[in-house]
Amino acid sequence: MIEAILHRLEGVKQSGKKWMAKCPAHDDGRPSLMLSEREDGSVGIHCFAGCDTESVMHSIGLEMKDLFSDSLSPRDKAQYRYDALMSEFNSHQTLMKLYKYEIEDKGFGGINKQNYAIAIEKNINLQNEMRALKGKYKL
Repeated sequence: MIEAILHRLEGVKQSGKKWMAKCPAHDDGRPSLMLSEREDGSVGIHCFAGCDTESVMHSIGLEMKDLFSDSLSPRDKAQYRYDALMSEFNSHQTLMKLYKYEIEDKGFGGINKQNYAIAIEKNINLQNEMRALKGKYKL
């Protein structure tokens, strides 16, 4: 799987079980992109210059799903999705606390009230999707 990504990159050099390459998401004078193949067959990508993984993948004409092995079971794929949803849920919980504080304690209204309502709705949707995954795949 990692080969499909490596051949799209420039300046690739292997060091043990990791590879370094020039990041395609920014003007990279020297390799700042690290890639590794995990035990489950998925590919880890980290740009030391700060590019996000989605930007890197888009720059080489691939999608995030291309980082994951086709050999993963549906349950394992569901677990990855669940973990990503939980991370997003926790981020929205933090934002909701901030908005609530700004609305109640600081007297800010307007856009914070709208953002608070959007965050609540998003968290409800995230909870519903997580609940469905847990039920279907017994996570």
